[in-house]
Amino acid sequence: MALVINKDECIGCGSCASTCPVGAIKEADGKYEIGDECVECGACAGVCPVGAINNLDFKFLGLQGPLLEGVCQFYLFQGRVGVLVFNSLFKIKKNTNPDVNIDIDGINLANVPQHIAIIMDGNGRWAKAQGKVRTFGHQAGAETLKTIVKIADKIGVKVISAYAFSTENWKRPVTEVSFIMELLSRYLTSEIEEFNRNNVQVRFMGSREGLPEVVKQKMDHAVEATKNNTGIILNLAINYGGQAEILQAIQRIAADTEKGLLKVEDIQAETFENYLYTAGLPAPDLLIRPGGDNRISNFMLWQIAYAEIWTTDAYWPAFTPEMFLQAIKEYQGRERRFGGLVTK
Repeated sequence: MALVINKDECIGCGSCASTCPVGAIKEADGKYEIGDECVECGACAGVCPVGAINNLDFKFLGLQGPLLEGVCQFYLFQGRVGVLVFNSLFKIKKNTNPDVNIDIDGINLANVPQHIAIIMDGNGRWAKAQGKVRTFGHQAGAETLKTIVKIADKIGVKVISAYAFSTENWKRPVTEVSFIMELLSRYLTSEIEEFNRNNVQVRFMGSREGLPEVVKQKMDHAVEATKNNTGIILNLAINYGGQAEILQAIQRIAADTEKGLLKVEDIQAETFENYLYTAGLPAPDLLIRPGGDNRISNFMLWQIAYAEIWTTDAYWPAFTPEMFLQAIKEYQGRERRFGGLVTK
């Protein structure tokens, strides 16, 4: 039996038992345990809200390159996805130091962008350059995001909108998509405590259609658990596309107009913005794009109309705090005219 429930972490919610397809999980003294009937599908680990279910004997730590990728693909197609692979193969040590030391010399704290949008590009290419499978890059990218959010909060940024998974990303290999979904599920479980400790409020934008049920549950839990936090907002774009967002807003406005809730003559830009996923948030001041490409990739098409754009060839997992601060400095050196003239 490879999967076990850590009884010290188990909260007795029963989510695992109700999810198990073979009825292998039973209650025992207010906690739950996995019996010999377990087929190691990993479904229970995917729904556990506290990450108390772990794998003990999936030991492929010595494998590398194509052999490792082959093993991962085999287990992913068998349904033993993510939790097994994530825990045993791809887990990167967390930074146990909650503080991020940065040199903000040259940063004008009175002119920090309030909202920064980030296209987190290059995870897979970074991993391949390291001689590792693409999924390793996604985990490294998640660690980079945590670091950048901490720095942004320290210098006074109010919102980080991060492009985590686009509507077009479903076209990628099923093994990679499955891993990303599992990684997201684990991230939203393991980081809640840190979000609350750092006063981070979590939000999401994108369509929930097609997302695994467990991911939607973890998203709802993250929003609920952090809704009273008053610090930086981490706005994660998942299953998001800018064109789809605009189309959906138009459809909702048309429906409300037909119902008599809106008058055509009352529809202004501000009205339209209230129908976007980012309703209530300021427009991005700065768009950061790592990975070497100079395009916006269907990200926040309405919202970034007047955002300054900063790009770098560095892949997202290799994006450093120094690069982030350099982007801020260059932003502060630009004249933002918003279509008008700068008066001095």
